[in-house]
Amino acid sequence: MNIRIAICDDDTYFIENLCEKLNNYTWGNNINISIHKFVSGNELIKHIKEGLSLDVLFLDIDLKNDDVIGTEFGVQLKKLNPQLLIVYTTFFDKYLLDIAKSEPFDFLPKSSIDSTKELSIIIDKVVRRLHYLKEKYIFHFKSNGNTFAIDLKNIMYFESKHRVIIIHTSNGNTYQFYDKLDNVEKFIEERYPFFVRINKSYYVNFNYVIYYNLSHVEIDGMILNISPQYKTNLMEKLSLFS
Repeated sequence: MNIRIAICDDDTYFIENLCEKLNNYTWGNNINISIHKFVSGNELIKHIKEGLSLDVLFLDIDLKNDDVIGTEFGVQLKKLNPQLLIVYTTFFDKYLLDIAKSEPFDFLPKSSIDSTKELSIIIDKVVRRLHYLKEKYIFHFKSNGNTFAIDLKNIMYFESKHRVIIIHTSNGNTYQFYDKLDNVEKFIEERYPFFVRINKSYYVNFNYVIYYNLSHVEIDGMILNISPQYKTNLMEKLSLFS
C-alpha cells in the first residue's frame, strides 16, 4: 500500500522533525510512504487543485504565512477530498472547537512530537483507516432485472423513499432499487464501518460528511437532521472512527 503524506506548517524545524520521524517509523510490510512539505495552506491547496493526491495531512492550525487559520483550510480540503485524513497540530488548546468543525481525523500536540508513543498511536490509526479506504468493499443490488456492483467507498449515502432505496454516489450518479433501509444497514454494518444511520430515511458514509454536530450533518451540500433515537448510535460510531 502506498501512503501519500503532506506536512503543512510554517515552522520548518517542525516539518523536518516530523518528516524524519515518519521516515524512520517501521510502517510494516508492503507499505511505502511519500512525503510532501508545505509552509502555507494556500500553497497546499494550489497543488491539490493542480492534481496532487494525498491520503494523510499533518496540518498546523496556527499558520502565520496565511490569512486564515488551518481549520479553514481543513474545511476546504475536505470538500476537495472527503477521504483525506487530517491530523491537526498546534501548541494551543484554544483552537479545539474550530478543529471539530472541520472533521479531524486526529490531533497531535506539537509538545508531544518527540513522544514515539503518541505518534505511533496516530500512525497505527492511519494505517487501519487507509486499509479500509483502499480495499474494495462491494455492494450488490438488483434493479430492472440487472445486477449492479458498487464500491461502498464511492457511495455518499443511501436515501429511503417509500421502500425505494436511492444510492447517491460521489460521481453524481444515482441508482434505485426496492428494499428496506434496515436491510441495507444490516448488510453494510458487517462489512464496512463508516456508514452511520442518522434518521429513518438516511444512511450516510461519514467519509463524505463535511460538518456535523449532535443535531445535523452536512453532506453533498445538504443539511440532514439527526433523529434523537440515532444520537447514541452516532456517538458510538464516532468513537470507532477516532
